Amino acid sequence: FGKSWDVIGSVVMKNPGSAKPLQTKLSEAELKALAHFDNSNTPWYEFTSDNTMRNIEKLFIVRNSGKPLDGVVQIFNLFNIRNADLDKAIKDLDEAIKSSTIATETVLSTLEDDIEAMRQHKCPVYIGWGALGVDPRFRDKASKIFQFVRCEMKQDYLFPEFEDNRFYHPQYLMGRG
Repeated sequence: FGKSWDVIGSVVMKNPGSAKPLQTKLSEAELKALAHFDNSNTPWYEFTSDNTMRNIEKLFIVRNSGKPLDGVVQIFNLFNIRNADLDKAIKDLDEAIKSSTIATETVLSTLEDDIEAMRQHKCPVYIGWGALGVDPRFRDKASKIFQFVRCEMKQDYLFPEFEDNRFYHPQYLMGRG
């Protein structure tokens, strides 16, 4: 948002939704700025903005006392299967785990890398994964992120006990909720 590449916050949600990769080539200036986040040889892509991203912007504008944002809000997820239909995304995840020869913990979930990225920038973190965090398949990851965000990142909006939090998704919180 704006012109700055400084990280101003992070959000942890369910999975990538409906944003789609664009077929645009990033400029050298953009690639240089992105190297600040990840200096590996992993390629970067530009994606379309979806409704959830617009609601994340609204959420952080409220936190910013109504002022426009100028910086990066990082988006992390409990798992990395892109599909706006959560049930289908979970089926795709289960199928990928069953049939995969790749290291599922490093591709389908990037939990440790995500925590390190949040730790590096020391910015506000909003958790918005809804009820998916209590699903047995995701509970351990969600609990680990919760403990990190609440204790190490000192996000006081969270209740001390995991079960006492609702973790409203930004679409619900800033939209229909």
